[in-house]
Amino acid sequence: TQKEDHVALTLPRCVAPSLPDRPFHATVHIAVLDDERCVRDLLADLLRDQGYLVSTFDAAKQLLEALGTTQFDVMVSDVNMPSMSGPQFYEQVFAWNPSQARRVLFLTGDEQNPFLQGWMRRTGNPCLGKPFSASKLVSLVAQVLERAKIADASGHWADALPNAA
Repeated sequence: TQKEDHVALTLPRCVAPSLPDRPFHATVHIAVLDDERCVRDLLADLLRDQGYLVSTFDAAKQLLEALGTTQFDVMVSDVNMPSMSGPQFYEQVFAWNPSQARRVLFLTGDEQNPFLQGWMRRTGNPCLGKPFSASKLVSLVAQVLERAKIADASGHWADALPNAA
């Protein structure tokens, strides 16, 4: 008979890695559109820190092209940009797909502009003023996501507006 050798192995105990103390939203894809690199990078970093998947764009035309192949859950768009402004970008998205346009969160340092205030009210989309806090950014992104969820469930964006009956 052949003698069997047995070897005892002591394996290290498996410990699951601890989860970060932040929400994890890897399935939520956010586009950040701003012509100013420092602002664009700051927004992207803040959103990635919350666990979001983020794509950045420095021109509205780039984001419009990306919309042909990619669905974004939220699009954070600066208002004042060269070539195509935030409102012009919104109008093009709205003409193509109104439900996608409702996912735009505007960013501006010109919140007191009466024309812009009226235009924002008409769109019903939220606006983040500059300077902004990380908590306000995260709160408004959550608001856009919740509105989209309600609209997707009901089939009507009007149901997701704050003043909807």
